[in-house]
This record gives sequence, C-alpha cells and structure tokens, in this order.
Amino acid sequence: MTRHAGALPLAPPEKEWKYLESRAFATRYVLAAHWLESCRSILEIGGSETPIDHFLTGTHDSVVVLDPFIREFHSDTLGGRPCDVSHVRARFQDVDWHIPAESDFGVVMLGLEIQGLEDHHYKVLYRLINQAKVTIIEFPPSWDPSREQFERIKCNTDTNVAIRITLDLEGNDFGDLSNSWPPRCHREIYVLVPRNR
Repeated sequence: MTRHAGALPLAPPEKEWKYLESRAFATRYVLAAHWLESCRSILEIGGSETPIDHFLTGTHDSVVVLDPFIREFHSDTLGGRPCDVSHVRARFQDVDWHIPAESDFGVVMLGLEIQGLEDHHYKVLYRLINQAKVTIIEFPPSWDPSREQFERIKCNTDTNVAIRITLDLEGNDFGDLSNSWPPRCHREIYVLVPRNR
C-alpha cells in the first residue's frame, strides 16, 4: 500500500463515536478476530480508536489499519510475536494497493461507511474483497448509507455470505457519551468468502 503524495489528513470530526470503545461494542471485534484467525495478513478499513490489532489472538505476518482519523503507529510485534503492524492515517481513496495475487489476507470493515468513493474506487475495493480469504463487514442496518454500501459490495463481488450474525447491544453501559453520536445498537455482521475457493 502506498499513500498518494498529495493526500492530506482530514481534520478531526466535530463529534466522536465514543460508544465504539465500550465493552459491548468490542464484542464485534472479538467475533471478527475469530474469523480472521487463520489469515496471514489483515487489512482493516476503518478502526480509528478501536483497531483490530487490539483484539487479534492468532499468529499473523502483518496488520494494516487504514483510517482517516487514526493516530499513525508502527510496530514489529503483535502479542509478543513478530508481526508488521501499521496504523495509517488516510482515506481508502488516498492509497494505491499492491497485493500479490496469491496473498493470504483477510479484510475487516466494522461500522461500514466509506465516504467519498467514486466508481473506480469501488472497483479497487471489489478487487480487494475478491482476493481476500475472508471479509468481515459490520454495520447498523438502520443506517441507510451503510446498508446500501454493503448491498453494493455484495452485488459486485464474487463472494458468498458464510454467516450472518445479528447483535442487539441495547441496555449496555456505553460510558461517557458527551460530544458523541448516539449508539446504533442493532448491528449485523457478515462474513463473506470467495465463491470459487
């Protein structure tokens, strides 16, 4: 992955998504980590304050978290084992992807809503998902932009839904939600796998 030279980081958002840091919402990451356990490499699109590397328990060669608001970070270990971990502050459309054809990797997008994608960006996203061993996508079905983006991905990739998980997180302690968007507690997790692999 190479960041475009002219890509500028976005200013921090006016409101935050503090509820995503709660124990209840962390459940989404635990489930995603389970499905990513056998992947040599992990690519997370989104992640910000709760990146997937905090939840992985498998042995991986590399983890890349791409998010427009994440704090840049690099490490050569994960859970005490060798692993190239990178948090990259950029939007999806701010980078070029270089993934060898036979790569063993998983993609995770929790809280799906990639903004500002044009048709050629979607084609890049579809290609990544079609190459991936597994893709985990999670979103609140009540939020039209996320639901519509998921339907677009599902219709334009050569994948099957291996499992769909519905979560109802109502009634949990989400911590201090001052200056935060309210939580959307009904979530769906989809695990997509290639049709021909």
